[in-house]
Amino acid sequence: MGDSKLKKAFWDDLPKGFHHRRLGTKSVGFEVYIWKGEPGQVVLANAGTHGDEYEGPKFLISMVNSWRPRKLRGTVVVIPVLNEAAFIAGLRCHPKDGKNLARSFPGRPKGSPIDQIAYLFLKNVISYSNYYFDFHSAGVVYEIAPWVGFFTHPNREVNRIQKKMAACFDKYWCWSAPYLPGRTASAAYELNIPFIYTEGQGGGGILPKDVKILSEGFFEFLKRFDFIKGRQRKLCKQYKRISRDPKETFVQIHHKAPISGMVDLQVKLKEVVNKQQILGYVYSLNGKFKKVVKAEMSGTVVFLRRKASIEKGEGIIALAPIRDKL
Repeated sequence: MGDSKLKKAFWDDLPKGFHHRRLGTKSVGFEVYIWKGEPGQVVLANAGTHGDEYEGPKFLISMVNSWRPRKLRGTVVVIPVLNEAAFIAGLRCHPKDGKNLARSFPGRPKGSPIDQIAYLFLKNVISYSNYYFDFHSAGVVYEIAPWVGFFTHPNREVNRIQKKMAACFDKYWCWSAPYLPGRTASAAYELNIPFIYTEGQGGGGILPKDVKILSEGFFEFLKRFDFIKGRQRKLCKQYKRISRDPKETFVQIHHKAPISGMVDLQVKLKEVVNKQQILGYVYSLNGKFKKVVKAEMSGTVVFLRRKASIEKGEGIIALAPIRDKL
């Protein structure tokens, strides 16, 4: 899976050991860390696709600073922060062009900063990988019932591998759906590269339990896919939701604010609700309007807004069409 049509990756000529390289320029680029072992496959992991998501960078920076395996088969490539300008600014999107990196693939070599980053990452890194992980979270504005997910793929072998990768993150539930364009996942999908993403709880900080789950899951993958030796732990039973609707997991498009103002939520994360149940209210700042937000369907609250201020059209809450305890 994920065999590149390109001839050589920039890390191919590196000797065994740990290496650091920067791709791109100071203003449009990112730091890459490579562990080179015996000949084998390549696994890629990045975080910081969005600049206000901190759990993934915390885990990968810790890994960069401490992990020095004595025996390694294959190559491990890590980018702790892919969208550096957004990360420094503490913003979801790039501060100069306002674009969302997770909606900008395949990018353009002479486009805006985000277009260039997407193109640079796809052509020089993703394209040479056999497996790919992208670590996300709800960021500072929202909160999520953490999950691991992937795009369901027409290639059965890709699908089988993605399920095996996702199972390593067994403390999260698994939510998969069909292809959507523009994402890092989209780039992997189009290249037949097995890919999963994780969504940490977010809410404005870094929860140690999320960082621990990322670490346990990624190193379990390295063991189960023969990159390193070690005892494989018994995996927990993982709740799985496989959707046929590509928009189901696109959480930002559900329950949009009818007006700008202040949000007052009446439900909690992981709460089971019924269709047409009141989820909350949006108050206008002039005191003239109070808009009710009702559930578009029955299900479980898996995504909600923690930032009280909101603009018209922004997502408030998302439900998964499940009634099981997550």
